[in-house]
Amino acid sequence: MSPQQYPIRRAPSFAAFIGTGAVLGFVIGALVSVFGPPTPDYSSGSTLLFIGVACAVVGALIAGALAVALDHRSVKKWERLQQLAERSTHTD
Repeated sequence: MSPQQYPIRRAPSFAAFIGTGAVLGFVIGALVSVFGPPTPDYSSGSTLLFIGVACAVVGALIAGALAVALDHRSVKKWERLQQLAERSTHTD
């Protein structure tokens, strides 16, 4: 008897995607606040923190949506491979 090989589902790590999106969003927001026009009502630190956190939330949401899309794609691919593996075991 030969050992059967089953496909392994490769799912994205949601925490890694969301964390990376938040960090990238914060960096982009910080760059926008540093190189953007100065605001006379708020200090530069307050502006950096506010815009950085707002962009971090947006980045985390976008990265989370991307992770969900990739997870959905991996489920579909895994199901297709699982069906092919079952077909090959039935024909043997």
